[in-house]
Amino acid sequence: MNVGGEPTLKVESVPELVHATYQCMFAAITPALAIGAAAERARMGPLLVFIFIWTTLVYDVIACWIW
Repeated sequence: MNVGGEPTLKVESVPELVHATYQCMFAAITPALAIGAAAERARMGPLLVFIFIWTTLVYDVIACWIW
């Protein structure tokens, strides 16, 4: 919401849309790296629950602190 409006980053050479895309990709890659060791030994359901909980309760909170 309101991405591309007034600059909110300290570095004005990076567009906000690029920064938002980077944050979304990082949020998706982080739990994938964490569950990489359990990929062949775990079921998909609990892994999806872990990804949802990680992204919602951990990553979003930390990203909000940074922004």
